[in-house]
Amino acid sequence: FLCMIVSSLAFTMTNKCLTYYVNHYLERPDLRQYLLPFALFVNLLFCPFWGWVARRWSKREAWLVANAVSAAAYLAFYFNESRDPVVAAFLLGGISIGNAAYLTLVWAMIPDTVDYTEWKTGLRHDAKVFGVASFSKQLALGLNGLLLGQLLALVGYTSASATQSAEAVEGLKAIMTLVPLAGLALSAAVMWRYPLDREMHRRINNEIAQARLHQ
Repeated sequence: FLCMIVSSLAFTMTNKCLTYYVNHYLERPDLRQYLLPFALFVNLLFCPFWGWVARRWSKREAWLVANAVSAAAYLAFYFNESRDPVVAAFLLGGISIGNAAYLTLVWAMIPDTVDYTEWKTGLRHDAKVFGVASFSKQLALGLNGLLLGQLLALVGYTSASATQSAEAVEGLKAIMTLVPLAGLALSAAVMWRYPLDREMHRRINNEIAQARLHQ
């Protein structure tokens, strides 16, 4: 639940700030129609890759590796001072490669928690678990809107102005990178202790199958 919230916050913060970044940092509003779909395209392109990584090792390991990829890309994005759109697209692609894992793994891990509940209690709660997951995403969207508004005001962004101060522009870049980076760090710290690795999930499924045979 916590990983879904913080990861969704990080993922959405980047996407929502991208328009501001293109308009005011790159000063190329004409590129919005290309860079925004490009990020989503990279997400979709790499979703199968993270599915393969999860099957090859485990969902926990795939999540942690993806966090590392995203973190490296966010740091590179923050420290990059170039305003070349090609460089921006390359770094944005790196962020999107890591973030694609969230789109893939979070929904793959939810059924595992249903299996875990059945293993512990003998009861399946599919609807409740998926309901909590959907609620967490909506909660993250609400928190994102509130947090983004406060942060934009903090860095001095003025929505009524076509031009922004240098401090506001740099602040936008920090919001787009450092805030999601903090979310990724928290996500990794929580996922580090996630118990459902590949072997444990196999054991759970075997024991559930045995229990059903004796019912």
